[in-house]
Amino acid sequence: PTTWRELGEGSRHSLGALVATGRGRIEVHVAPVVATGSPEGVVVAAAGGGHTHVIWATSSTAATALNDVWGQPPDNRPVVHARIKGALPTLQTEAVSIDELRPQPGGTVAILPIQRELDGRIEGFGSRFWTHAQSHCGPLKKQLEQGGPLTRVSYCDRYLRTPWALLLLREVLLRLVRDERVDSGTRLRLQTRDIKPRDIRSDFGRDRVNRLISEPWQDDGARRSFLQQAISIGRGRQRWKGPFQFETGDAPHFRELRLDWEGGVAWTLKLDQGFGPWRCRPSQDFPFDATPRDQVIALNDTVKRRKVVTHGIHPTYAYITREPTPGPASVSNP
Repeated sequence: PTTWRELGEGSRHSLGALVATGRGRIEVHVAPVVATGSPEGVVVAAAGGGHTHVIWATSSTAATALNDVWGQPPDNRPVVHARIKGALPTLQTEAVSIDELRPQPGGTVAILPIQRELDGRIEGFGSRFWTHAQSHCGPLKKQLEQGGPLTRVSYCDRYLRTPWALLLLREVLLRLVRDERVDSGTRLRLQTRDIKPRDIRSDFGRDRVNRLISEPWQDDGARRSFLQQAISIGRGRQRWKGPFQFETGDAPHFRELRLDWEGGVAWTLKLDQGFGPWRCRPSQDFPFDATPRDQVIALNDTVKRRKVVTHGIHPTYAYITREPTPGPASVSNP
């Protein structure tokens, strides 16, 4: 019960996306009362079936928090496990609806369903994205039209590891350029996770031979060099002219696009699955061995010749939120 009450917004987004992706096969349940634990320790997880089960436990209550380090005690206390013969004990729980998982009223202004509204030519993806968002959220549309130039645009997504994902993100950003929502003083900050060895392994444990635009880079340096060129060169007359910052390391699990204006006004769009629901059609090779500049030239050619289409039949969602305006003592513009 405590874990449920203290569940952060990011975890709510992640669980809501998981349930939606499960298409009715995944449920989240909450125990109305504490069913396990003792003063000496707590159960972190249990898994099993009708004949045997495994239980993991620790003496750190902090390890039960549902976040990116769930099950990893921050105070270095051990986690022990036991394999037990017998059926997994039944717990008294209550199923949680997907509406309860999603952000509660008060912060979220609109929930934006996205199915096939963004399909079409790649070079129109950014335009369709912002048109769809503003059609579902009048206050955001008004802020974009009347709020003046943005001071900062931030996007956080731990899965920005392919040219395809960065292409779609750039199209969203370039539409802000085209509509003059940004100027030379608008800062751009992108945050993602380091490329891990498992990201460049095939299903058979061998290193991938990168060829397609939807496949990952081999290292962070190549990705960073490409991204810097993609932002500075842009496409046609559209390019980002403000300061640009690209950070790798730890990143939250949810994907968030944040828009900041002068005076502490900020809006966020949290994307359930980032740019994962879309595919390039027809499929396209990508010159991973070329120079970053030549890679961008090839990418811009792809934008003109290919389409973006939704993968699957179920919608994804974006949650549009107006962030609280900070008080005078806490206003900052880093």
